[in-house]
Amino acid sequence: MTWMRSSAVLTLLVIVIIGGLMQIVVSAAWVSELVIPKPLAILAALAGMLLERSTWDYFFITLSSTLAANFVAVGGGLTIGFCLHFRPTWSKATVPMFAAAFAAPMILLYPIFLVLFGRTQSTIIIMGALTGLIPVVLNTVVALDGVPRYFHAVARSYGCTRWQHMIHVIFPAAASGIFVGIRLGLIYSLVNIIGIEFLINFGGLGYLVSHMYDLFEITKMYAAILLVITVSALFYSVLNWAQRRVNQVSVG
Repeated sequence: MTWMRSSAVLTLLVIVIIGGLMQIVVSAAWVSELVIPKPLAILAALAGMLLERSTWDYFFITLSSTLAANFVAVGGGLTIGFCLHFRPTWSKATVPMFAAAFAAPMILLYPIFLVLFGRTQSTIIIMGALTGLIPVVLNTVVALDGVPRYFHAVARSYGCTRWQHMIHVIFPAAASGIFVGIRLGLIYSLVNIIGIEFLINFGGLGYLVSHMYDLFEITKMYAAILLVITVSALFYSVLNWAQRRVNQVSVG
């Protein structure tokens, strides 16, 4: 806990130092405010934007898209991962394809989904789900395959049924590794959703950044970017906390 606090304080200190340096550089006119506004002006603009209902509407659009996409990604990813674990032949045939897809920029597929589903929230959700599903599948397979063999031997020696074997042995032993995939999937899904919102100018925080850019509201554009970064950081922190809890339960 002490380490967490010191790490958070150090991170905040670095942010304050960078912000202070930016404030000095822009105030001294070494960099034009048309390129980088003053950090204090950005914070003031962000505070004003948070008082506007439209900002929260955009936030909830992104949140709803992310939750829907993650529901599909986690449910589908876990199902596929467990199926591949119990079908080694399928696993050998498909895991390399999932790995190749994970390494590819999935956002390049958006024109295809745009044609299939139109410029709607469904396109954003489906692409977010696809991006999040792949790491869930890969990490689930790796975690399940990595359960020590003697765990299975002990379960068989006690006469566990397949269901008991799954619930009391396999899943607890693999929970930590599985959640790593879930965490990656959730993060990639959020990033992908915001990126597509920016790309197709359709609602959400990504659209907010794009809209401010189109209006040439540079300070508000940076404020919107700061809002996206803050939301992503909070999302990441919550997932890290959840990962630690899962690790504790798994070890316990």
